[in-house]
Amino acid sequence: MTEMKNKKGKTTLNFLLVFLWIFSTAFFIWQHSTGLSWDFMSYTLNAKYFLSQGAYFEWYRPPLTSFLIGIFSVFGWKIAEYFFIISVSSLYFFSSIKLAEKFNINKEIFYALSITPFLLINSMYVGTELLSFALLQLFIAYIGDKKAPFFLALATLTRYNLITFFPLLLLSKNLKKFFRDTIIFIGLWLPWLVFNFISTGNPIASLMDSYALNIKFRGYMTMPFDFSHLLMVIGFLSPFFIVGIYYALKGQIEKKKLDIPFLTMFFVIALTIFSYAKIPFKTSRYLFDLTLPAAYFSVISICKIKSEQIKKGIVYILIISSIISVYIIAADTSTLVKLENPSNYTGILPEISPYVKNCALASNAWVHLNYLYKITTESAPSAEILDYKINQGYRVLLFKHITEPSYTFDREFIKKFQILKENERYILLGKEDLCADAKKADKTYLESMTEFYKIGYNESFHISAYELLFTDKSA
Repeated sequence: MTEMKNKKGKTTLNFLLVFLWIFSTAFFIWQHSTGLSWDFMSYTLNAKYFLSQGAYFEWYRPPLTSFLIGIFSVFGWKIAEYFFIISVSSLYFFSSIKLAEKFNINKEIFYALSITPFLLINSMYVGTELLSFALLQLFIAYIGDKKAPFFLALATLTRYNLITFFPLLLLSKNLKKFFRDTIIFIGLWLPWLVFNFISTGNPIASLMDSYALNIKFRGYMTMPFDFSHLLMVIGFLSPFFIVGIYYALKGQIEKKKLDIPFLTMFFVIALTIFSYAKIPFKTSRYLFDLTLPAAYFSVISICKIKSEQIKKGIVYILIISSIISVYIIAADTSTLVKLENPSNYTGILPEISPYVKNCALASNAWVHLNYLYKITTESAPSAEILDYKINQGYRVLLFKHITEPSYTFDREFIKKFQILKENERYILLGKEDLCADAKKADKTYLESMTEFYKIGYNESFHISAYELLFTDKSA
């Protein structure tokens, strides 16, 4: 692939790379500082649980993000989150350079084009997207090398759906290497499987929970394929992406041979779209990995331009457009990417302490209470088992700005229970003379489902891994 030959231009673009890394990292830090992310808080809580500093744990979440936050916790838990963000942004920078070198494309343009508004906004919004994406790029950059399964294993331990990329190990076209890579992959997964088994008696408890919660038991909310999500991911690169695919296909036809870079990008597109299509509840974040082929084919398109000045001009226009777009989105207070305002929970602890004391607590903001106040809190019970929980001595704290559970706003239903305290922000239900001892909130999702059926419907519920994956049995 054509590289920019002008030394002055090269220096300018190298400076641009550093600027983009600083800008994107600063944006990630700023975004995280603006509010609370439900998922990010959960990963921090899981990290505390790993280190025996917390009593709340979500089994359906992969472990790597929490593991890394836990490592950085030596600097303090709040600072650890920012160290994690800076490290992941740096890893992404490194992975982009390595992949560009592997596929012999212009690394400056590749990294610059990948810093799209979509990537900036969604990379750290939840906490896992950019880390898994960086590891995926490193996996692709090292296919055929022993490092490839190492990075793929880490990527799948960040987001389970990346297991769909496992067949890409076959691109090494060497059966011995494939078996070697498979052993390395399993070896890196083994500690997590052992932890699952020791803690729950099931080595794949986390995988089963994730699949059940995100796919199997969400069939009732299946959404159609939304092509607008594709446009959101590719954005300004759309015309260059399409032209780049044309040039790439033309090159394959002329050579009468499919090369590894083209095959890799084809599979990334196909597997990402397949994974997105399989998930019932669809969001554009699930197409995050399309950023890679979008940037790759756009580089091919732009580098076909002979004029160095026009190349640089296009790159600069795209970068400036991305920065302006991100600024407009960040300034829009109605945008869906805004993090939750922590003021929703300011002063809650002293208000509820006289009523909660050391009693078991459940809430529709259970993650927030665990994270902000270190109050061990379970998720709010469904309407079918609310009466049972209260009669067991639970306090149930329902915040009115949260739309679930719906019975929060059903006054006739709420009147059936004793209201310990209510104001414009929340309702606290419970029985003054009953107080169950607080305990760890670390049930698996499937264990919670079993409890729900037993209490709510007096029915037994159990689903095996085979039934979960290969049958129509559902909750």
